[in-house]
Amino acid sequence: MATVIEPAARSLRRRQALTVLLLFGGYGSLYFCRADLSVATPLLIDELATHGISHADAVIRLGSMTSFGVLAYALGKLFLTGLGDLWGGRMNFLIGLGGATVFTLMFATGSFLPVFTIAWIGNRLTQSIAWAGLIKISSSGSTSPPTAPSSNTERQLSRRRRGRAAMDGDSDRHGAGWRAVFYLAAAAAGIMFIANLALLRESRHALGFGEARTNPLNLFSESESPPNSLRALLVPLLRSRSFVLVCLLSLGCTIIRETFNSWTPVYLRDYLGYSVSNAAGMSAVFPAVGAVSVIATGWLSDRLGANGRSLILLVAWAPPWRRSWR
Repeated sequence: MATVIEPAARSLRRRQALTVLLLFGGYGSLYFCRADLSVATPLLIDELATHGISHADAVIRLGSMTSFGVLAYALGKLFLTGLGDLWGGRMNFLIGLGGATVFTLMFATGSFLPVFTIAWIGNRLTQSIAWAGLIKISSSGSTSPPTAPSSNTERQLSRRRRGRAAMDGDSDRHGAGWRAVFYLAAAAAGIMFIANLALLRESRHALGFGEARTNPLNLFSESESPPNSLRALLVPLLRSRSFVLVCLLSLGCTIIRETFNSWTPVYLRDYLGYSVSNAAGMSAVFPAVGAVSVIATGWLSDRLGANGRSLILLVAWAPPWRRSWR
């Protein structure tokens, strides 16, 4: 019996590793398509100056464009991410990658602020649903050998591995002109779109593996069938105080993150005198530390048990040294 189970378990582990790589690479490429604007902003300000727009006006207009993008991202998170529960996380993730590719190319080929604005809003709106797709694919799976599957809601990664799978990356490029930055980002997203389209699967059912164990903390754990309507999906979530609290915390953290990511290169160049390339390099420290933090806290939360994530949130928001200052 063991000789039958062991090869199946190894095959499942290989598929899990491939899934992690696809999700990691795909979401990392989305960060290329998100971070490219902050890196290119000083150069865009200089280019707008050649069209008769003053430095101050250029900063205001690009700031407005960035704000519209953040608003589109927030609205997409609020109203669109739940669609993954109706049509699957893989579709969400592919829409994010495909949209980022198309709209980043649109931005790179544009020459006027209206085109830049439309492209940036489209980019952020389509990207907004990718994270939910990643979480849905990576959550609530097991490592059982192949058996007859009973549900198409089974996932490929065990919930003890969710933290390690929920990783993102960031990168910046500079010194070759702002359009080259966007073309590089679009190429990365396009390659990962093709790879995920060809290799990423929605569930263990699609791979021929056995039924996954449902996370008992899941609000929908009593049924493995997808919700039959948006109302059936949203009502249990909105009634959950934990869900609402996490959403509010995420909103606050996102505002802080977007502010740093969007304006650090401009601040370093205009107020501290860094060159464009050095400002881009220094600004990469903030998202890089964030990426390391996500990996570390994800790994740690997997080992702290069911309350691990809430404990980490508590420590992060109210560390002892912060309390001692009061």
